[in-house]
Amino acid sequence: MNWRTFIEDICDIIYPPANTCIFCEQENELVMPYNICRRCWDMLPFVRPPLCDICGKPIDSAKQHICRDCAEYSRSFIKAGAVLEYMPSVHETIYRYKYKGHSELAKPLGILMAHVVSRLAWPDIDALVPVPLYSERLRQRGYNQSALLARYMGYELNLPVLDKALYRCRDTKAQAALDRAERRANIAGAFTVKNLKYTEGKTIMLIDDILTTGATADACTQALLAGGARAVYVFTLATGVLK
Repeated sequence: MNWRTFIEDICDIIYPPANTCIFCEQENELVMPYNICRRCWDMLPFVRPPLCDICGKPIDSAKQHICRDCAEYSRSFIKAGAVLEYMPSVHETIYRYKYKGHSELAKPLGILMAHVVSRLAWPDIDALVPVPLYSERLRQRGYNQSALLARYMGYELNLPVLDKALYRCRDTKAQAALDRAERRANIAGAFTVKNLKYTEGKTIMLIDDILTTGATADACTQALLAGGARAVYVFTLATGVLK
């Protein structure tokens, strides 16, 4: 057992976590260690096949293999995957985690991500790399939601987390209000690798909370490949649904 998880387990015994579901926030019987009640668990929009072979988004037919977005836009990463479809119930929990200071949600969500990704037939990964925040945004928020998810995934998967591998070298507009082309232009060149020792020759799994158009994942991947990474895979808590 990782010494950090041992300390956290001791803290959980001394200061037990709230017996409430991280999705509905009700006191119900929980599916552990995810702190999700049975009712929410049964209703969660888990990602299920058929999926795009590249971005991992649900598609209408297994005969397609690749979604229209991946057919139209070349991807820098090898493959992406996610735990959940980005539906309203998922949005609400991620919003609380990301913007309302509920950093305690990182542990159950990160463990859930680790358990799902461990079942995927992906090649051996050398390290996890979270998508970085710009310094001012990190100061305002107090934590990087992707880095916390990666931390708990690393504990479960026994993989190093290289949270200094990627550097966000400029601030960008919020992606949510932009269309696909604007997102790609907005985020292009926003990331860099400062020290090749973190990335050179490694197969990396990039970690983020949501994959929508994939513009951020592509920009991060391009920086990692320029920094000598052998290959980049992407895994997120949620993925947008194709329209």
